[in-house]
Amino acid sequence: MTAPGAPTAASAQIELEIEGMTCASCVRRVERAVSALPQVAGASVNLASETRSPGPPPRPARLASSVNLTEGPTTMPEITLVAPDISCDHCKHTIETELATLAGVAQVQVEPPAKTVHVVYDEAVVSEPAIRSRLDEIGYPVAV
Repeated sequence: MTAPGAPTAASAQIELEIEGMTCASCVRRVERAVSALPQVAGASVNLASETRSPGPPPRPARLASSVNLTEGPTTMPEITLVAPDISCDHCKHTIETELATLAGVAQVQVEPPAKTVHVVYDEAVVSEPAIRSRLDEIGYPVAV
């Protein structure tokens, strides 16, 4: 983590290296998570360099946990659901995009060949029934 120059509290900026981003969805997810933190005026993520520069920084531990940069297993629950109507990459994109808009959903991974949706979520913000309901609303009901 580097802090360019000697910034004041009102204009402080930090730059962090973030590994594992592979697409524009990753960029949006990190920007949303960081921008939602108290004391952060905004975030700019660069996919090519895998860096992010928010506005005034929060405490690093809070920032790291908000974008899952900490080492070790996540403390958020994970579910894998079977949705028989998943058939292609378009289905994958639709589901990943729609579920990523739900507050509390930290990660979504869809595997069309297996017809599965793997979701990591914050149970204090969103429930498993709400995730199942959203899948049903967008045309991918979960098998019971």
